[in-house]
Amino acid sequence: MSENEVPPGAKVIRLAERGIYLAVAALLAVAAVVTLVEAVVLLFTGIVGGGGSTPIFNVIDRLLFVLMLVELLHSVGASIKEGAIVAEPFFIVAIIACIRRILVITLGTSQMTKPGAWTPLNASLFRASMVELALLGVLLLVLVGAIYAMRRMERPVSWKSKDAKHEPVKLEF
Repeated sequence: MSENEVPPGAKVIRLAERGIYLAVAALLAVAAVVTLVEAVVLLFTGIVGGGGSTPIFNVIDRLLFVLMLVELLHSVGASIKEGAIVAEPFFIVAIIACIRRILVITLGTSQMTKPGAWTPLNASLFRASMVELALLGVLLLVLVGAIYAMRRMERPVSWKSKDAKHEPVKLEF
């Protein structure tokens, strides 16, 4: 068998891999659409019900989740197209997940600090939440730094696109 020839088993594995990627992509797309519809319903219920800021935080949380699903869908699409895992979209999903968690913590701690709601248990939860917020902030900086470093890294010529300024780093297994 010559170097350029692909064994028949490898073709079957590649087809199965692409089929699974397509199924995952379809499920991610359906999940994103369902979550987007849910966000719209939450927004209109919040507007009609006049529930204050909590419905808006829920809508933002759902929309950030939709963005995560779209980024995962993008990375699956890139994996199908390139035949390799593209790392950058996963970092973007992690950044969005951190932001979602920061919003949830912020909403929870704002409820704890209302007059009359401050108890020793709430004080303990508040301190733990502040530690988690600090760690999430550090994690955000690390993730942004990782994306910046990946974009600045030298890449082999075969990975560079003619019309793109930078190409995401691909991890081939």
